[in-house]
Amino acid sequence: MSHSDHVDRVGEVGLAMAGHKFTAAGGGLAISSGAVGWLAENHLLLSSFGILVGIAVGLYGLVLQRRRDKREQVEHVARMERIAAGE
Repeated sequence: MSHSDHVDRVGEVGLAMAGHKFTAAGGGLAISSGAVGWLAENHLLLSSFGILVGIAVGLYGLVLQRRRDKREQVEHVARMERIAAGE
């Protein structure tokens, strides 16, 4: 694995970790916005905003996870082919 491949891999792992954190934060924001919105006078606006942000962040996390899954599948197939070839 070359240095640039390693740097790319580290960057992708960082993005995947950030995706997980964004997903958790979005879910927390959606829940907390719903609770605060219920208590506040403008509960529909706050709840709707929290839900929309939570959905957007969750989708972003899913996209990052899907990219990671595809990359890991390609790496797995290549590794299995090297093993089968006796390397």
